[in-house]
Amino acid sequence: MMKKIHWGWGIAILYAGFTSMILTLVYLSSREKVELVTTDYYQKEMAYQGIIDANKNSNTDEMHAHLEIINHQLSIQFPFSTEGVEKMIYVYHISESAKDQNIITSENQVLIALSKGKYSIQLSWQLNGKNYFEEKTIHIQ
Repeated sequence: MMKKIHWGWGIAILYAGFTSMILTLVYLSSREKVELVTTDYYQKEMAYQGIIDANKNSNTDEMHAHLEIINHQLSIQFPFSTEGVEKMIYVYHISESAKDQNIITSENQVLIALSKGKYSIQLSWQLNGKNYFEEKTIHIQ
């Protein structure tokens, strides 16, 4: 025969189950690895207007870099008029900061070896007193 459970016990079981679920989620989330995109995010936020202006310069002057993925390598071809100009390339892996790369070059074409994943590519250079900036997202399969 089945015995009926008193409604007070039902509420106690419900609260105990909910509490154990919340404690399990707190434990699992505390073990999760959380990385900041950058440690000096406040200083970068203050200088963000310069990035907006440089991006606008890239669009109005049509100074765009060409990105192509060839056998897990990223090929970046800068505009022809930037030969000998110092360029900064920041390769940011979306989920793993150990795969981030910061490259400074004056070459017009650059090859960068990448592993599988999603990347944000930030390109910046200065030409004739104007700053240029581009940001693109790529997926390596």
